[in-house]
Amino acid sequence: MAENKKQLLIEKAAQLFLKHGYEKTSMRDLAKAIDIQAPGLYHYFKGKKEILYEINEQSWRMFQESILDKMKKVHDPEEKIKIYIRNMIKYQLSLLPITFIVDDSISTKHLKARKARDAEVFHLLRDILRELAEIKGTQNTIDPTMAAFSLYNIVARIYKWYNPKGRISLEELTDQITRLFLHGFYVEKVGFGEGIEMKKTWEGHPIMDEIMVLPPSSKVPYLLAGRCSKCGRTFFPKKEICPDCFNLSTVEEIALSPKGKLASFSIVRRSLGPKKTPYALGYIDTPEQVRFLAPLTDCDFDELRIGMDMEVVFEEESGDDGSQIVIYKYRPVKWYQSSGT
Repeated sequence: MAENKKQLLIEKAAQLFLKHGYEKTSMRDLAKAIDIQAPGLYHYFKGKKEILYEINEQSWRMFQESILDKMKKVHDPEEKIKIYIRNMIKYQLSLLPITFIVDDSISTKHLKARKARDAEVFHLLRDILRELAEIKGTQNTIDPTMAAFSLYNIVARIYKWYNPKGRISLEELTDQITRLFLHGFYVEKVGFGEGIEMKKTWEGHPIMDEIMVLPPSSKVPYLLAGRCSKCGRTFFPKKEICPDCFNLSTVEEIALSPKGKLASFSIVRRSLGPKKTPYALGYIDTPEQVRFLAPLTDCDFDELRIGMDMEVVFEEESGDDGSQIVIYKYRPVKWYQSSGT
């Protein structure tokens, strides 16, 4: 009976700490929550800090059982990541989210132990992501350390913003976060800020898959964008999920207008990579109200002006390995082209 009362105290304390804050929750509040006199609390714990310590200890054990132990039972690294995301979300929403109580209230000794456990989880995720990249056979340009921190933080505070009664169900949330993270992690190349696999070819040269449509697929080459049929948002490159309303199965493929306006630009005169300098980069605004970064070509740097008319062109360029690839660029529309003469 005493153990049941002690466990009830731990659970009620966690709820009150999360709701009102550790400092603002008194021993009297805790006693009232389990319907005993305040002095009776000291039969179970010496004080609030000891209660908080036990809360975090139980939380860690629950985390191990519901997440880490399950991950260790499978061999596929991608499946491990899915287990982590799925069970971490459920852990926060269905179990007591007591591991997230403010660290400042924990003693230095206990705080060090907490940080060591966080590091253990982080190192596990980083090792899994490294293994995932090796198995996929990719030359991953995303650093596994950065990716591990990103994954850790994507799901670490979901309980603070996600509403289980909202428009996105728990299953949809889990599925979308999993696909968003995995789709963005094991890509082979990165093109102008977007993760793109270079796997299709055009006249023997690689092109950015699902970015450009070139002959023979189309008589007139164009950039491939997406438009959400529900909210009307247009975005480039095309994505499986609308970045505005987060709906699935509502994105249709459209051809992006070949013309645009130069919103801003920069002349790169020093480069850490193999690309020869100087070269120009610019943000392009299209009639579809899409803005994105693109290399500029066939232009005099001194004549570039914000607001000038631009058009898309497709050019061959040497990749990092010396092979020729086809990429999109933008160039100024000449006065005789814009006038129709």
